[in-house]
Amino acid sequence: MIHSAFHYDHLLDRTNESITKTGLISLSCGLIIFGTSLNFVRRKLFNVFFWSHFAFVGFIVGMYFHAAGARPFIWASLACYGLDKVLALIWTQLPRRTTKFEKVGERTALVQFKKTPLMKLLGRYKVGQYCFVNFPELSIHEWHPFSVASAPNDEYVDLYIRALGNHTKKIVDYSESCSAENKQALVRCDGPYGDLGFNYRRYGTLLLVGGGIGITPIMSVVRDIYDSKCKEPRHCINYISLVWIMPRGTEACLFHETLTQFRLKSLEDPLLPALNLEVYITRDDREYNDKQIMHGKPDFESVVKACLTHCSRSILVYASGPGRMVNQLWDASMKKSIKKDGKRVRVDFYHESFEF
Repeated sequence: MIHSAFHYDHLLDRTNESITKTGLISLSCGLIIFGTSLNFVRRKLFNVFFWSHFAFVGFIVGMYFHAAGARPFIWASLACYGLDKVLALIWTQLPRRTTKFEKVGERTALVQFKKTPLMKLLGRYKVGQYCFVNFPELSIHEWHPFSVASAPNDEYVDLYIRALGNHTKKIVDYSESCSAENKQALVRCDGPYGDLGFNYRRYGTLLLVGGGIGITPIMSVVRDIYDSKCKEPRHCINYISLVWIMPRGTEACLFHETLTQFRLKSLEDPLLPALNLEVYITRDDREYNDKQIMHGKPDFESVVKACLTHCSRSILVYASGPGRMVNQLWDASMKKSIKKDGKRVRVDFYHESFEF
């Protein structure tokens, strides 16, 4: 855009020349990529976002003929891109059978498959990652990103896919039919990618808040702490408060049993941090024989202040869920009244928004 602005006179006076046409091709393809990368398009129209990015081919071809001086850099970038795709095909994108593919709850599918040995050897698996997944038997070209719920040291990748759109509904329905036929599905995985962006092991107190299926990346954190095979703890955490908010109690079947086991494990092992578990149900009036399950919405200010009795100097707050929930917790965490023994407590807030 800046380059075009400085040469706008050429666009007007030399429109028919090849250098202008190739420049306009590159500019148009770049604008398509930029426009479809906006948050609304990326979240609501993922296929538009994904496929429109292949406009980079037009951008590179146009740039190749537009600027001769850029050709060595273009060839170098194409070589890196081609090598990346070949390695990705070898390492991750060859189809494999799931080890577990079933419907859990009312509208969620559990997808489990073995980790790639080479990726494990290279230490590519971390906490809080996501991967792009494709089910060839449903669609050869449709890829979608999902958060990984398993820990880095687990043997398998666990994905929990909620039926929120047309494609995810197909996946959940397909998991139900596969379970009925007692068969496993073919799956391709591109990844994992990303990480949490912060080191939760450095904090003494953690407040983890998940909304609905937003609990998935939090489960990766919790499993890494309580399922660790190391005899000595690799962190300085002494207390974890985990709050899970969901519209209906039927969704609790995803992780409530696992979280309860971790809580009991924390009571038995003095080397593990204490785990306080609170589950809030917002739209279901059914009664549950569990003191950890409550109705209504949590008072985030009270939740944050309850963590003060277990902290020394700082608290890590990590929220994963709908934007409105994240903003409410953010406001409660940044209150100036958060003090202990008259001293201001440092609260580090991180979040990941799941727009449903």
